[in-house]
This record gives sequence, C-alpha cells and structure tokens, in this order.
Amino acid sequence: ILQPSDIIKKCEQPVIIGTLLSTTVVGAISLVVYGVFMAKIAASML
Repeated sequence: ILQPSDIIKKCEQPVIIGTLLSTTVVGAISLVVYGVFMAKIAASML
C-alpha cells in the first residue's frame, strides 16, 4: 500500500531534477550571452 507521502516524494524528485537542470541551462546561456556582450564592449573599446 502506497502512502500519500510516498507518492508525493516520487513526484517531487523529477520536479527538483528538472528545476536544477533548467536553472543550470538558463545560467549557462546567460553566462555565454554575458561573455559575448562583454567581448563586444571590449572589442569596441580597443
């Protein structure tokens, strides 16, 4: 017999993993965009 708490725990894990993945992806993309942006500013200053 499954307890409601067990079902909640099983549902929570993929959500947490998905959240971590999405934040990591967003962080990586923003880092790349920021890097390109800074490189363009540096290039225009030279």
